[in-house]
Amino acid sequence: MKLLTKTSIYIVYFTILAFVASGFIFYYSIRSIVYKQIDASLVTEKNIIQEQIEHTDTIPDFNAAFGHLIEVKVYDRTFKQKQIIKDTIINTDNDEDDLPYRKLYFLSTTEHKKGYSISISQPLSEKKELLENTSILLLILFIFLILIFVIVNYWISRKLWIPFYKSLEIIDKFEINSDSSPIFYKSDIKEFNKLNQVLESMSEKIRSDYINLKEFNENASHEVQTPLSIIRSKLELFLQYENLNSDQTILLESINDAVSRLSKLNQGLLLISKIDNQQFESSEVICIDQIIQNFLCEYEEIIQLKKISVVTDFQSAIHLRMNPVLAGILVSNLISNSVRHNIENGYIKISTLKNTLTISNIGNSLNINPNQLFNRFTKRGSNPESVGLGLSIVKKIVNYYGQSINYEYSNSIHTIIIDF
Repeated sequence: MKLLTKTSIYIVYFTILAFVASGFIFYYSIRSIVYKQIDASLVTEKNIIQEQIEHTDTIPDFNAAFGHLIEVKVYDRTFKQKQIIKDTIINTDNDEDDLPYRKLYFLSTTEHKKGYSISISQPLSEKKELLENTSILLLILFIFLILIFVIVNYWISRKLWIPFYKSLEIIDKFEINSDSSPIFYKSDIKEFNKLNQVLESMSEKIRSDYINLKEFNENASHEVQTPLSIIRSKLELFLQYENLNSDQTILLESINDAVSRLSKLNQGLLLISKIDNQQFESSEVICIDQIIQNFLCEYEEIIQLKKISVVTDFQSAIHLRMNPVLAGILVSNLISNSVRHNIENGYIKISTLKNTLTISNIGNSLNINPNQLFNRFTKRGSNPESVGLGLSIVKKIVNYYGQSINYEYSNSIHTIIIDF
């Protein structure tokens, strides 16, 4: 949900609550005023009748106001003065239905020790109808004000947030390997200008760090690979000497193996760094099945040497848009891994179905936590030729293209599944 939409929802929610509360307060305030006026009118009429009774000691001759019901009674006993005003329901002869009234009931005693009662009832129908009409108009007014308020608030907020969305769009399109830093629009809002300054400074720093890291990796790889190549060539020449004894030969071969592993490690780390830095932007449509067949041919001698049987089941061809170099590294590492960690007279099964590649091979159980299998420098076995980066590189390539990879193990069968 967008920030502007969520803000509008909160505003509508609290506005409705405020208007409902205000409506109740307004309604009961008006109702209280109306009731006070009615009660004052009843008390005034009662006072007039009371004065006449106490001065004449008889029931006065009066004409009731239209709609009022007035009843006065005189008794031969005394009463303690008492006055009650309340709502009541009265059914008169002229009305089919019971109607609401406001009633005043008063008891008192004259100076001649005669008690009397005064009952005055004033209809509330017109007043209640007025209150209902007022409430309906008030509700319509509140709904109209809410709509106007929400529309105006949404329009103003949307206009105020335009600089933010422009900055967001610029950041979204920013490429770390671009030739220049992003340029943000100026705004008349201080906070957005401050945000743009921070984003501009941050993107420039990120871009500068990326360029420095990229140059360092390239320079370090080149500078390290060159002396390694020289060392390997010198060792190969040294191993060709005829006067070397067995101990010297074993020592030199051990050094040569260490140099080879160091060279592979340097190349693997450089490849991971390039993937992280998104240096493989070029892509084309490639067929995973064809790449698998090509690498199986390259590993044919090793497969035959370990007497491994290979079964392929390409039920549906997988065509993807990928960098061909990364696609080759992905397939090569998977096949190499399944061959290296296989057993003699073992087997490898490779199948494709609905953009899913599955590679299974028989082998010894893992001596590590399966959750760490795709971490750097994690080895499944004790193979001295492994540098522990193969599956880590596979994981990097899969993540780079937003794909998923999973590992399963059951009954000495190792299975890697990639969902493209």
